[in-house]
Amino acid sequence: FEDVKRSAQTFVDSLADGSTVVVVPFGNGVNPEAVQEFRLDAAGRAAARAYIGGLVADNGTTYITEAVGVAIDELARLAAADDRPHVQTVLLYTDGVGNGPGDIGTDGQPSVDALLQRLDAYRSDQSFLFVKYI
Repeated sequence: FEDVKRSAQTFVDSLADGSTVVVVPFGNGVNPEAVQEFRLDAAGRAAARAYIGGLVADNGTTYITEAVGVAIDELARLAAADDRPHVQTVLLYTDGVGNGPGDIGTDGQPSVDALLQRLDAYRSDQSFLFVKYI
């Protein structure tokens, strides 16, 4: 999990000042109170790095589809607040295989079908959406 946190912090460091980052921690589901938004300047970048650094793996399940759904909702919320076009990115940092609701296919095996359907539905409306699974 330490590699996951370092990768996320490196991503935050790579963004330009003025960027907005929303961190959606997940494991045994997404706790809405744990979702944090950071506007990047020196203080915001330090706060985002500290928040990411303080995340703890729960060694339980990995609700990937739910987490990406919350991330897409956050992208939609941010886009609705501003009518200018923006490049939107979802980076999924995980050290596990999805095994929460929506992560298991009808055959009982891990599946990304529900996740891809949700992304495709949002992408049809948002031409500047990039998704990377790390």
